[in-house]
Parts: sequence; structure tokens; C-alpha cells
Amino acid sequence: MAKMANYGSGSNFFMQILKVIIYVVVAYILYRVVYYIVNMRSSAMPNLPSSSGGNNRQTGGCSTGICGGK
Repeated sequence: MAKMANYGSGSNFFMQILKVIIYVVVAYILYRVVYYIVNMRSSAMPNLPSSSGGNNRQTGGCSTGICGGK
């Protein structure tokens, strides 16, 4: 079998690819964590009626998940 002429550079290339993969995975995990936190905060906000007049007022806030239940 023929030996590789630049064995060190092949290993270095593999390490660079591995680093890029790790950075992409870490960036994706951070993205998901931030997305989860922002989504959790927005879903915890109460559904208050609009203070402006007009027909776009919401009737009976639904922050509890029991909308119109008796």
C-alpha cells in the first residue's frame, strides 16, 4: 500500500472539519435555547384587550387557556 505523502496535513484537515461541525452544532443549540426562551416569554404574556378604540378589541382575555369556559 502506498503511504500518504502529507499525512500531517490530512489529519489537520480532518481536525478543521471537526471544529466546523462542532461550531455549527453549538450555534444550533444556542439558537434553539434562545428561541425557546423568547417563545416561552411571549406565551406567558396575558392576552389583554387593545387600548385603542375600534373593532379590533379582543373580548375576554384568554391567558389562562380556558376561554369562555364556565
